[in-house]
Amino acid sequence: MCIYNSLNIKNIGNMTFSCNIFMPHQSNIEIAGVLTINNSNIQSIQNDWNGIIVKSGGLLILNSTNISDYNIIVENGGTIQIKGTIIMSGNHNITVQNG
Repeated sequence: MCIYNSLNIKNIGNMTFSCNIFMPHQSNIEIAGVLTINNSNIQSIQNDWNGIIVKSGGLLILNSTNISDYNIIVENGGTIQIKGTIIMSGNHNITVQNG
């Protein structure tokens, strides 16, 4: 599936990806609601998207998925849950702020 702009999941929003997602150049995903990624990979054709930001009150659930060539930032008050197997490759990092 291709996404054509940045994605903003509001605080009452709930979205699940169960397929590979292609993000456009310089886009990002901001989560104030819930995003679940099931057995999927999120990528950009040129590996030049800006990754995922979990805002305060947001929840990112990674369920047996791949992380490659993007960063995840979990801001104060945000939550990340890792279930199953996570494969990390490429140029990436996960930053979890305190709070």
